[in-house]
Amino acid sequence: MAPHPEEYLRSARRLIGRQQEQVLMLEALAAPTDQLRVLLFEGPGGIGKTRLLHEARALCDERPVCLCTDVLDLYLSHHQGQARLLSSIARQLQQAHASHPSNHNPFAAFLAALEHFYAHMGEGSAADQRQKLEKIFLAEYQTLANRYRIVLLIDTLEKIHPAIPEAAEFDFREMGRLEGWLAQLLCRLPNTTVFMAGRPRELQRQLFASALGAALHVVSLAPFTLEETTSYITSEFADLSEFDEEKIEVLHRISAGRPVLLAIALACTQHELIDLLALPAGFDAENSAYRETLSEHFVDFIVGDLFTRRPAMAQMLARAVYLRKGLRSGLLERIVASEDHQMVPSEVAAELEHFAQFVFVKRIGEHGIMLHDEMYELLLDRIGAQQTAIWWRSAIGYLNEEIARTNDLLQARMAMLQSELASSDGPLLGYAQLQQQLQSLKIERLFYQLALNPQQGYQSYRELLSHAIAARDYDFDAQLQDELARFFEPQTKWGERYRAHLKLSNLTWERIVYEDGIRWVARRINAHLPGADSYMDAIRIAERVRERYRAIYDNYQLARCDLEAAQLQAEIYIAERAPRGIQITQNYTALCAALSQLLATAPADDSDAAYARLILANAYNYWGYFERTRDRLESAIAKYSEAILLYRQLGPEVESLQAVTLTNLGYALSRQGDSQRGLLSLERTLNLVTRTGIVYRVGMTYNVQAHIFADLGQNERALRCALEAQRLLAPFDSIRAQGLNHNALGRIRSRIAAACSDPVQRDGEYALAAQAYREAIRAFDAEGELTRRIEVRASLARSLRDWARDRDSRGSGAAQRNESLAIIQEARALTTAKTPPVLRCNLLEANASILNDQGDYAQALTLLDAAYSLLPANLQMAQGFNESDTTRELRIYWLRFAQIELQYTLAAFGQERYEAGCSHLLRAFTGLLIFSPETAPIAQFREIARHSLLKLTTAATVHALRRAAAEAAGIMDAPAGAVTLVDRLLDQVAQTISDRDLFGL
Repeated sequence: MAPHPEEYLRSARRLIGRQQEQVLMLEALAAPTDQLRVLLFEGPGGIGKTRLLHEARALCDERPVCLCTDVLDLYLSHHQGQARLLSSIARQLQQAHASHPSNHNPFAAFLAALEHFYAHMGEGSAADQRQKLEKIFLAEYQTLANRYRIVLLIDTLEKIHPAIPEAAEFDFREMGRLEGWLAQLLCRLPNTTVFMAGRPRELQRQLFASALGAALHVVSLAPFTLEETTSYITSEFADLSEFDEEKIEVLHRISAGRPVLLAIALACTQHELIDLLALPAGFDAENSAYRETLSEHFVDFIVGDLFTRRPAMAQMLARAVYLRKGLRSGLLERIVASEDHQMVPSEVAAELEHFAQFVFVKRIGEHGIMLHDEMYELLLDRIGAQQTAIWWRSAIGYLNEEIARTNDLLQARMAMLQSELASSDGPLLGYAQLQQQLQSLKIERLFYQLALNPQQGYQSYRELLSHAIAARDYDFDAQLQDELARFFEPQTKWGERYRAHLKLSNLTWERIVYEDGIRWVARRINAHLPGADSYMDAIRIAERVRERYRAIYDNYQLARCDLEAAQLQAEIYIAERAPRGIQITQNYTALCAALSQLLATAPADDSDAAYARLILANAYNYWGYFERTRDRLESAIAKYSEAILLYRQLGPEVESLQAVTLTNLGYALSRQGDSQRGLLSLERTLNLVTRTGIVYRVGMTYNVQAHIFADLGQNERALRCALEAQRLLAPFDSIRAQGLNHNALGRIRSRIAAACSDPVQRDGEYALAAQAYREAIRAFDAEGELTRRIEVRASLARSLRDWARDRDSRGSGAAQRNESLAIIQEARALTTAKTPPVLRCNLLEANASILNDQGDYAQALTLLDAAYSLLPANLQMAQGFNESDTTRELRIYWLRFAQIELQYTLAAFGQERYEAGCSHLLRAFTGLLIFSPETAPIAQFREIARHSLLKLTTAATVHALRRAAAEAAGIMDAPAGAVTLVDRLLDQVAQTISDRDLFGL
């Protein structure tokens, strides 16, 4: 009876041959501490590259002065990308160091910085964040290298280039390929030996040679010699059937000297599926036809022997061929349960462990395995093909559950984040690891979505990539590109099969390359390179894509819309300089109409229809941004709303894009006075950003919420939101976040102060408000955003003015008023011709209000007239209160109008022109009510006006004013609400004056 397969399908217990390679490894380990040594082992699949790396690890284990990583297989997603690879190296070396007695905790600061890096993802300069992370890594690495020789083991090097090769011409980055970054990193690693292994890639080798120079030694691994094949068979498998020299020579030719193929050939001969004495003349194992023959024989072995004697093991192999992202216990248990096998989890785990002993199986982590590349090529479509769809659906279901579980963990971790990030020596939170795990799960799921339905899977890819690019998550972006390129990799059976699938649909590989070219436009927009013009560069890339793929652009409407949307996205930031800048609104109108028409005629389940929705959603989103930057908020709200409705029709991968749009919508609504709807928008935002786990965005959402609660007069809730934003954002080195936090706290503390009944408490709150505003000014002065610098100064001046008014009753408001006047003049000095008119109105009115408080009415009126001239024409009319396009688009003009009219009122009252003052007061209340009945400071206006009117001495005078105000209201056609507010105010003032006489006050 033939022996069990485990007896000959296992790895060799000792290294066969490779004496020259071992000498080179020993020399590299013994190199002087100031020399970097990099050995690159190259060879085809199955030749023993990984085995050499494990041998290197064994050599290091014998040397106490060495710290060595495990083999970092770049096929695995958790080692791919810059941040991930740095993280993997750090954690591996930290683990290796744990076996050495020491009080030092290596890489603690780096791993804490990694938490910051992922929590801050998508905000600020991604390049700056990455450089800071790398700097901390190198500093910690140096500390460790001062004591140990560090050895890095990197496998499957050919997988490190995450790009679609045909679109590489649009890559604008200086180093471009990821190999360039790794080579530069290796150059900076002190006291280090690096052993790398991969299949030969000429360009990759050139990149490493250019960077590393003499430090790089490339070793091309030769197949087993006949003598080594003989040694392998006779020493490792002596218990098998005896082989004479002739049969061993034939086995050597069958396997081409490659250990994995040799093990397969041995299996086939043990079961008499190959007659070693009857091979055709000129047999060459590298010849594809003969490889097919070997594949057929191996399948015969699996079906004829393995399925008979070890059915569970054979089924495991069949699943592994199609579940290419790896078999793990949880996934396997799910599949086994769905197939109604009577196996308990412990039995599944035992079978998995047993299967891992085979020579063609590679371990991934502690509880997973995958096959050697050669096996996928040998066995594809030969075993288990009838069950693939079931397995892929099971894998997607399992991964969906894992993604949901990881999202839950992320949300739970966020509440702990601030306290644990505060100390780099504290316990590691694992937030970064959870983010990495979440992305790895999504990439894994993408593979099975593509396998099950390439068109629908590709749409998932589009959505994931849109999120990654918008979030400036370069690692995730690169991994996604890599995953797609591998899936459709030519010269592999899998890739050729799925490229053939593409040809049966409207989606071709050339279209995919064209779309990736378009994505380089978006990447360029988000990459702020020093001394470069990101937006003009992006426009140039769009033009190159258009010319390079003119046939696609001309013949496919969706493809044309895709490129137009990308170019418009760049043009909105530099409309005054872009060649087509004056046509942006016209071009967006045409683009959205074309996409809407396409959607109206496309089948609902069509993948192109889904992509059209994504393009249209992004177009409306950026069009909304364009309108908002031009103070056309009502149009922006309409565009944002369209975008959100479209995002909701897409998959969960665009939830982060939807969240950003909802935040923008909430902000625009609140500025338009529609704060309740703005709050609803932000509540939805908070739900989404909490689920995505990006801490910075959660903090910024709380910040915007704080302002809206303040608008609504809900000061306690506003303060809670502001403090939560501060808690979440405090650990991040973001000047802008600090400025926004302090600005919100200043505004809310001012509101709280105004509502306090205790003068001591009022002083305390006003002092806190002033302190917060000053911190915000310092932050924005450092950050350089001119509009924010002006706005915060105006807010501080108003807060000091209000504090001065409060202290006037106690005879001590001069200091606050003088500072207020100085600050507002400082703000006015910062304005330029480009400062928005609505902001210049704000400054002039604030300045006038301080002068009114000082009794300098003439100068106040001069400033108010200047402010009035900046208002839209419809607000400068003496009669009627009509809307215009300007006031519809930017309703805050009505608030500015009301504030100016209130100051006219106070100046008139101060000059004892009470009838004129009441006319202005009618206009002021009209402006407030048109702006927003729910958030306008009506009560504040009433109290300020009442305070001035109480200077009158007789009720009869006030009643006369009531009649005059009623007459003025008729002339100016004031709305009933404003008339009622003024009339009731005057009536209450008259009653108060009467009460003075009645009660002798």
